[in-house]
Amino acid sequence: MTENREAKALMEQAKKTTEKFFSFGKGKYGQAAELYTRAGNLYKASKQFKEASDAYLEAANCFRMADEAFEATKSTLDAGAVLKKVDPKRAAELLIQGTQSLVADGHFSSAAKHQQDAGEMFEAEGDHDAAIDCLKTAAEYYDMENSTSRANTSGLKLHRFVVNLANLMML
Repeated sequence: MTENREAKALMEQAKKTTEKFFSFGKGKYGQAAELYTRAGNLYKASKQFKEASDAYLEAANCFRMADEAFEATKSTLDAGAVLKKVDPKRAAELLIQGTQSLVADGHFSSAAKHQQDAGEMFEAEGDHDAAIDCLKTAAEYYDMENSTSRANTSGLKLHRFVVNLANLMML
């Protein structure tokens, strides 16, 4: 895999932006966050998923410093989503981190979707306790939104997982 020079240059430019003493307009952290996000997108496009995740996490930190909570949450979720193929456990952890902010803002359906994704990643990694917790939480969040069909689907997935796990333990 070749190094993405344009993305690397954006990462360096973003770092320099945060080190400025004065800034106008969006402020240095908002500007840096946008540069980190662009770098993350370029890394993602070139299938450098770890680097993309790192760039999105830097963007999330800058968005937090700029008091842009929604954008910080989105960047954290982007970091988790891009890691799914290369580090599912870390990806799931980032998705859970992002769902905490979604719940605080009342976005239960979005939080449920990400919790379910995290549960499936934990399941694939063999972390049964974490998978059960995530799937149960997803069903609860869907239920809070009166999304009965999705809550039932998530609950059924949880039930199947627990039954399969119990069957494996009996062998």
